[in-house]
Amino acid sequence: MITERLILSVMGLHAGEGIERIFERKIRDILICGKTLWLVRSPFVKPERAQAFLNDSSSVLFLAPASSNGSRPTTDSCCAKEMSSDGKRWEKLPDGISPVTGRLPAYALVLTELSICKASWLIDLWMFSDPGDVPVRFKLGMSTALAKTKDVSLDSRRMKSRFRQVLARGVIKDPYVVFVR
Repeated sequence: MITERLILSVMGLHAGEGIERIFERKIRDILICGKTLWLVRSPFVKPERAQAFLNDSSSVLFLAPASSNGSRPTTDSCCAKEMSSDGKRWEKLPDGISPVTGRLPAYALVLTELSICKASWLIDLWMFSDPGDVPVRFKLGMSTALAKTKDVSLDSRRMKSRFRQVLARGVIKDPYVVFVR
């Protein structure tokens, strides 16, 4: 099921860890801690913007890249120790959560459910805009975006590569996106 307001995120390798291994680790976090944090660096999902746009029925779809060189593997593996919903009041990451790694400081999606798609599921990116009604677009370094369902098929700014495979679906909960350091 696709919710009206969601996050779309193109997946890539992370510091030598494969996609399946990342999903397994994050699912285990949810079973143990009730949530996991998924590090993102895209300026399109800054916490204050995401918190104003998303709601408790929002989800995140993790997408395969359009081509084998469509995502840049993350090479940084700095480990976050703290999180903040507002960038002012900081707290330790939840006990028992697996390492939240990448180039810091960054943002993290707050996931309470995560399921891997076993069957082939394609979405049409021409059916999504950003909060300002501009077609969703991805490029290297900006592979995660806020999105809403809206037909942008006639908009010349739409992505050329329109169909993407959904690898997994997550449920995000308030505060949806946090700062991590």
